[in-house]
Amino acid sequence: MLNKKEITKLIAGISKKKQAVNDDIQTAIANIAGHAYEHGDVTGYDSLIAALKGTDLVLVVRHIRTYGFGLLDGKAGAFKLNKSMRDSSDFIDGQAVVDYIMSAEPWYTKQDSLKKVAAKVDALAQIKSLTTRITKGYADGNGKVVDLHAARIAIAELAEAVQATKVA
Repeated sequence: MLNKKEITKLIAGISKKKQAVNDDIQTAIANIAGHAYEHGDVTGYDSLIAALKGTDLVLVVRHIRTYGFGLLDGKAGAFKLNKSMRDSSDFIDGQAVVDYIMSAEPWYTKQDSLKKVAAKVDALAQIKSLTTRITKGYADGNGKVVDLHAARIAIAELAEAVQATKVA
């Protein structure tokens, strides 16, 4: 077993390596975006995501959607070009895109607090959060039209899962 000094040293090394990996991911996003701008090809994002096991993919995908001319197609499980974003941009070339993204706030700076992470891993907290989001959305006038049939099926499946779960 490692002693406290060895653990501290190990964690410091992880922090340094993680920062280098985060910076490499940022560079990859920026350069794939430059390539997408010039050639309309976003397939590099698929390769990047495949290489990022253990990384917060939500943050990466949000950054790609915000800056990188890529949209994740949930049904296909692959990226497609955000043509309207590309067409409305006025960069000189792909290198200008890379320079812009590299000067923007990096993808990894928007990580959730531990409080939010705890809520995400707690199923009950997720249900309560969903209820709050739906209620607040309708109260603010931002509620989306819901497919009631699909919603009823999903609620029934949730009820079955809860019923089958042992009481804690």
